[in-house]
Amino acid sequence: MLADMGIDVWYPRKVTTAAANQQHPAGVSSQPIAAADLASLKSTLDPAPLIEATPAAQPAASEDESKRQTVAPIRLYHLHNEVGLLISAAPLSGPVAQFAADLLLSQRWRQGAATKAKPELSEFNWPLTDNVGTPERALLAFMDKFGVGAKGGRILFCTEATRALINSWVPLSDQSYLLIPDLSELMLSADAKRQFWETLSGHK
Repeated sequence: MLADMGIDVWYPRKVTTAAANQQHPAGVSSQPIAAADLASLKSTLDPAPLIEATPAAQPAASEDESKRQTVAPIRLYHLHNEVGLLISAAPLSGPVAQFAADLLLSQRWRQGAATKAKPELSEFNWPLTDNVGTPERALLAFMDKFGVGAKGGRILFCTEATRALINSWVPLSDQSYLLIPDLSELMLSADAKRQFWETLSGHK
């Protein structure tokens, strides 16, 4: 009758199981989804491709620059007369300086040097400017100044640690140097003195 009066009549339709499954996929709630959950769901269903970041290439450091970054400054204290050059990594002062001077005077006496000049104390420092480079040239000039290694030149007195430092940049011949114990140890030990004088006497 209602249809005869021009009023549409709506009857509920049964939704098939397949359609229901299409409308509500398994595991997805039919309740309204919050925006944060929606973003998470979208990320899960359609993940963005992973792009592995490639670190920016760094310019290779030059060999000289690499050496400048690793070579520590050098400071050496030295005492010298006309026959010997004594180098120490520790400051030469007080009784240690006097003992070092006596050592050089004994070397002059052994060689029969005519002059009696008092040994002079000075320092070797590297680098002297910001453009450090490497210390070969400075150490070579220092050794040449005192004739170390040259015929008739001064004999170099130094500890093993100091010899190794110099030798890493300027090769030293075996006859150009004489190894000594630490001066503070040498001056206080009678046994160390005796062994040292025996070594000194055998050195030509």
